[in-house]
Amino acid sequence: MANDDWIDRAEQELELGAQTLAGFRPQRPRSAPRLSIPAEPQSTDEPLPFLDVAAWDDAPVPEREWAVPDDIPAKNVTLLTGHGGGGKTTLAAQLCAATALGRDWLTRLPQPGKAMMVCCEDEADELHRRFDRIANYYGVSFGDLARGGLYPMSLAGRDAVLAVATEAAWSARRRCSIASARRLSRSGHG
Repeated sequence: MANDDWIDRAEQELELGAQTLAGFRPQRPRSAPRLSIPAEPQSTDEPLPFLDVAAWDDAPVPEREWAVPDDIPAKNVTLLTGHGGGGKTTLAAQLCAATALGRDWLTRLPQPGKAMMVCCEDEADELHRRFDRIANYYGVSFGDLARGGLYPMSLAGRDAVLAVATEAAWSARRRCSIASARRLSRSGHG
């Protein structure tokens, strides 16, 4: 089918990527759990969930939800980057405490609520010192932080691998991508 030519090209490019990845053998740390990757992508017969843009003509535009107004959107991935020792962990700890306490953070008021902080480098003692300074700044106790919903976690010294590239994962991703492309083609929107 001429309409599926682009799918066939994409499939060839993905196969080339899989062949390249096949030579890559990352060392899995001994303590890393084995991941279960589905052999087949989930239901490929479901129609793709296109949005009815025309229905928006008479609908009010929803307000954006913010974790920190005008700075950090809620329900979105946000990346905090900088050089080592630049203060990223301190800023994140301050934000988590302010969120749990319903207090100001860098002249802004974050949306109050529970806050979890996963630290892969700082040990519990370092987090204790950091949160001590923050608690003193706000004039609160560690109990106040806990009751507000602060949940820090230290993975220092532990295997904190969040993702590992494997041939099986690449193959599953390729199958999902090809299945999605074929569904898009069948939908008449491709």
